[in-house]
Formats: sequence, C-alpha cells, structure tokens
Amino acid sequence: MLDERAIMQTHTTIGADTLQKVARQHGFAAVMLQMASDIARHHHERFDGKGYPDRLAANDIPLSARHRGDRGCLRRAANSAAYKPALSHDAALQSMNETAPGQFRSLALQAFRLCANEFARIAEEDAR
Repeated sequence: MLDERAIMQTHTTIGADTLQKVARQHGFAAVMLQMASDIARHHHERFDGKGYPDRLAANDIPLSARHRGDRGCLRRAANSAAYKPALSHDAALQSMNETAPGQFRSLALQAFRLCANEFARIAEEDAR
C-alpha cells in the first residue's frame, strides 16, 4: 500500500535535487539557486526538529527556509488544498497558535501576533 503522506513529503527532496541540477548547469546563478534549493528542501522543517525531510531543528534549518516555513503556515491554513478545506482567517490564526509550540521560532510567532490585525485586513481584501 502506498504511504500517501510519505509520497507527498518527497516534494521537498525532489524540488531541492532539481534545483541543485540546474545550479550545476548554470553556475552564474549558483548562489540564488542554492538558496532556492534550501527553501525547497527544508520549508517543512520545524523549530523543534519534528519536521521533514531531515528533522533539522532551530538554527540548523537554513534561515531562508525558516522564514518561508513561518510565512507559509498561515497561507496554507487559510487556503484549500486537495487534502483539506480552507479555514477562515480566525480559524487559521487559532490553528497556528495551537500548533505554535515547537513549530515556529518564538520571535517569528511574536512578530506574527503583532501583525495579526494587518493580516486579517489583507485576508479580507483578498476574499473580495
């Protein structure tokens, strides 16, 4: 039986490997492509080390991937996907706060909470 979750998780390594191959072919863009590869591979790592694919924790996660993971969480919660329905902005915030311990850098979560009203305004505008 296929493990759908494991298959879904391979997008991180497939994306990173693809970007590494492109970087080898186009050396002039190697730095940018390395950052893109780091983001592709590690954007599902968690601050507590329980993410995937490499179970990296805290500062072992490349900075670019930490930023992308923090930023992407609310967007994923608020948008529908093949495996889940969309949440309202308030429900997405609540979900993020419930999963926060271990998933996010505390500083990033504090900054996010300070901007929550602005995010709500933007989400409302996007819904129109």
